[in-house]
Amino acid sequence: MGIVVTVFMLLGLLMVSPIKLLNLKQYEHKVSVIDFVGFSLLFAGLWNVLWFGLNHITLFWGLAAMISGVFMILVAIFILGACKQSRDSSNRLKSGVLKIATKLAQNLQPIYYVAVLGLLLSFLLYALTLVRLNLGYSIIA
Repeated sequence: MGIVVTVFMLLGLLMVSPIKLLNLKQYEHKVSVIDFVGFSLLFAGLWNVLWFGLNHITLFWGLAAMISGVFMILVAIFILGACKQSRDSSNRLKSGVLKIATKLAQNLQPIYYVAVLGLLLSFLLYALTLVRLNLGYSIIA
């Protein structure tokens, strides 16, 4: 699951990246791409916090999952709340989540850069650990 979480962290970072060559802003007019990245990041963050983090809270990786999960959820809120395109509102649950995300994104705007930086640091920790693990080196524990 660490690989999946790391991939969604990377997608979230690419969606909000200020570097033009790296960002996914070119897909801003494609609501399905924004929804996929935003909701995937949100669900992966919730899994990190509510499942892995709470079940392993006394371990280093449990705490890392809790912290990275919070950053994932925050960045997902910014991604979902920032889309200006009209969305299909036939799904009431989805439209409700998007309305909440829009309001939260506006209220949480002062911590935007903290959330993105936290997600970047979390991604680096996970990615470095996966590389070390696949090369046969010891990991942080």
